[in-house]
Amino acid sequence: MPKVSVSLPEDVLSFVDELGSNRSKTIVTILQSYQRNKQKEELTKAYDDYAALCEEDDSDWWPQWEAAEVHDVMQGPKA
Repeated sequence: MPKVSVSLPEDVLSFVDELGSNRSKTIVTILQSYQRNKQKEELTKAYDDYAALCEEDDSDWWPQWEAAEVHDVMQGPKA
């Protein structure tokens, strides 16, 4: 794994030290959690955008279905 040197403010370093004794592992854990959260946010946004698109596409589905159903009922049972 590549090594990186990072300068941290004292309060951030104290926070990291409170979370665990291995600074590198703690920082990696925090960054991985942040990465997962960002990915989840992106997926949620993509899903919401897709759902909105589908909702627009399906906006006239029920009226069309109801009209077809009424038409079928008016035709009576099929032989």
